Order: sequence, then structure tokens, then C-alpha cells
Amino acid sequence: MGNTFIRGDENAILYQVLNNIVSNALKFSFINSIVETRIFNENNFFIIEIRDQGVGIKPELIDIVFSPFQQTLS
Repeated sequence: MGNTFIRGDENAILYQVLNNIVSNALKFSFINSIVETRIFNENNFFIIEIRDQGVGIKPELIDIVFSPFQQTLS
């Protein structure tokens, strides 16, 4: 993917991204299921993993989900 540079308040951007991802994981998971978060350092990079037990994203919607300003109904 290469290097990505972002102009703006890095803390606010990171907060918004993490808030969106965790909110989606909670919203689309089954009641009483587990949403796991893990943050660790690997080769001088922080890795953030979020796992839920929801139904997932349909393969045909993957490109849409990761496009700016898009969302799906599932």
C-alpha cells in the first residue's frame, strides 16, 4: 500500500476511524456476542485488530465499503 500522508489533527482522525470501526463492529454483531480489540507493536508499527462475530461483508460489497463516503445496508 505504500506510505500514506494525512493532513489534519492526527489524534482526531485516529479517534474517528477507531470509533467508526468499533461502532460498526458493535452495531452489526449479534446480541451478547464478543467484540475483541487488540493493539500491538510489530516491526515498529502499531497494529490495531478489531474482531467481531457479525455476519461479515458480502464479497461483492468489499470495494464499496472501502471507498470514501460509501456505506451498505448489510
